[in-house]
Amino acid sequence: MAKAVPLSEFRVNSARILEGLSETRGFAYLTKNGYSVAVVADVEEFERMYGYAIDHGYKAGRDEQSE
Repeated sequence: MAKAVPLSEFRVNSARILEGLSETRGFAYLTKNGYSVAVVADVEEFERMYGYAIDHGYKAGRDEQSE
């Protein structure tokens, strides 16, 4: 599950936050003044999502081009 983390908190507690993301295979939105500015994710979860997007997105785009 994603959670919002203020940049100020991430600066102070980055090791703890990253450890939590690794344990849960989750991700966090880093916020500045209440707005999302970046996403930090567990690398295994990111690679899984990225691989899925490449596999399915690339195939879908290629299928549309052949029509």
